[in-house]
Amino acid sequence: MISSRAAAGSIRRRVILRRMAVCLAVAWLLPSRIEGRILLDAPSLPSATEGASTAPQAAPPPLDPGGVIQAAAALAERGEVDRAGAILSDALDRWPDHPELLVELAGVRIRQGRFVEAETLVDRLIQVDPASDQSWELLAAIRYLQDDTRGALRAWHRGGALVVRDVEVRVLTHKGPRVSDAGTNPTRLTGIEEGGALTVGTLTRGERRLGDLPAARQSRLGYRALSRGEAALEGTVVLGPGNPFTWPGLTLHALRSIAGRFRIVSSDPLGELERWQLSGNIGGTVRSVEMALAHPAPLPSGVWRWVVDHQTGRYGSRGSQESVREERSGIAWSHSDWITGSLRGSGQARLDIRPGRGTFAGVGLGWTLLSLDGRGSIRADARGWTRVGGARGDDRIQEGADRFGRVSLDAALRPKDPPGMATLSGFALRAGVV
Repeated sequence: MISSRAAAGSIRRRVILRRMAVCLAVAWLLPSRIEGRILLDAPSLPSATEGASTAPQAAPPPLDPGGVIQAAAALAERGEVDRAGAILSDALDRWPDHPELLVELAGVRIRQGRFVEAETLVDRLIQVDPASDQSWELLAAIRYLQDDTRGALRAWHRGGALVVRDVEVRVLTHKGPRVSDAGTNPTRLTGIEEGGALTVGTLTRGERRLGDLPAARQSRLGYRALSRGEAALEGTVVLGPGNPFTWPGLTLHALRSIAGRFRIVSSDPLGELERWQLSGNIGGTVRSVEMALAHPAPLPSGVWRWVVDHQTGRYGSRGSQESVREERSGIAWSHSDWITGSLRGSGQARLDIRPGRGTFAGVGLGWTLLSLDGRGSIRADARGWTRVGGARGDDRIQEGADRFGRVSLDAALRPKDPPGMATLSGFALRAGVV
């Protein structure tokens, strides 16, 4: 019978083995694998010779799994990780699916950098004991070390979700970090609050909200796993050009003017992450000009977009060779936001003035369902207009059109890209009623 002191020593060795395996694996992989580290609440790691005799010692015969684990722990403490893994592997042949042996051997495989084998062992452990939080935490650590951050989040969520301790968003310009921090409240930009649970859905929603910022040219949102089940979110937003009248910009303006078009864009000139755009078409039978402003919504989140435009053109009418001149001026407002990580909603309102036809008001709603991996999407959009003022004029194009609307549905699916490759294949489906 094992004494209480021996049992306590056995438990201590097992704890040291598990924590030492993960800690050393992280330290070994940190310089080249990940931009962060997992800090475990573990004691200082013993050296290979601390408390051990310099003379070689033979491992005790594997009379039971506990004895094997003690022998493996002793070998690992002396730095003989390969021998520890060998006797644990042999023991698993004798006692298949033994939970403690699976945990210990998975820890050894992590320390050896053999993550695929470690994940296979943890999968077996989960099948033996699905309710074990330790199994899911170990699986999360393995995935995190392989840069599978979303797979790690799914595993952590099963074993107890990570809690957000800190949220930081850096805003960069082409000259370096943005001087002003106006409009860069991290919680407002990402919708993720400190103290909340971090899941794949909340991380994806925050990432997509950053990508929707009007002034953003590129964005990224990731996390670092910390100790005690916490995580720090780190986001980066790269702004588009603020000055549209640089020499490269003037060259593009000249090329567009040859085709009868113009487009001038300025990002974040007022320091509110807004985007201004002046565009138009000055050639052909249809001429237009549009001024648009997009900025983060004041409350609670999302993006507001304002548009003022004017358009004139000549259109052919049915049964007649003569053309009809149409003119329209309007103002529009819209609000869009990611409600969840995969659902985006939008609403809009518009007022159009059409000389000879009257004044029309319109509203619209849209929903976009986008898979978390971005491969599949479904979009539904409905809009309606009604005449709110003005007398009827020449209705040769739309006779008696006091009210009209449009409903559309779009679906798209793109296959999963092979590793290191990007494909353009896929299919799209569109249906609509006017």
